[in-house]
Amino acid sequence: MTFIKKEASPEDFVQAVDRAVIEFEANTLFQKIKKGDLTLRNYHGFLKMIFHQTVYAGPTFAVAGKNCRTEYPLISEYLSEHAEEEKDHWQWVLEDLKSTGYQGVLPDQEFPPFACQNYISFNVFLANELPIARLGTAALLENAGGRNGKKFAQILASQLKLEKNQLKFLFGHGDTDIKHSAQIFDVLKRSEISSKDWAWLCYAASTASILYKNMLDEVAK
Repeated sequence: MTFIKKEASPEDFVQAVDRAVIEFEANTLFQKIKKGDLTLRNYHGFLKMIFHQTVYAGPTFAVAGKNCRTEYPLISEYLSEHAEEEKDHWQWVLEDLKSTGYQGVLPDQEFPPFACQNYISFNVFLANELPIARLGTAALLENAGGRNGKKFAQILASQLKLEKNQLKFLFGHGDTDIKHSAQIFDVLKRSEISSKDWAWLCYAASTASILYKNMLDEVAK
């Protein structure tokens, strides 16, 4: 997919996020869950895939907050607050792996899978080069998580015979992602954002959809 640099509006961003979420939801892992074909191996693969993403979520939000231009004080403040909130979520991933009997090498002892590394690298790039667009990737993930996290956590609990405390990451994000999605759109709405920066936000959401879909496609193999 090729993205053409152009100006954009708040309405364009809302539409871009909506499209990105729909495209993301076509990932192979979601389709496998819907068919009832998911295995415990797939679930462990999902947790191992997202571990490093959760590790770097807080730091990239923090860097973006520090690098945010002075004309965006509300966005800078929100990025810093979000970094603090996200900083320990990687622990939920390890707890879910251990509580479901995973016996292999834990992800904190491994390098990130290539698909996850691509997503992390994109967020590092945004945090340093165009910090406001870090909220574009966040909008995609929080929106998709709010729509699917809790629903799929309940399905997995049923399919894999798991307890809620064995799905801490998914259940923990089910409600918070809805709240975070609303916060992101609110802080962007209250900021005077240039048309070029709206275009970057659109680009970030669309790119995040592709990169995160690649992560979940890999898990489903």
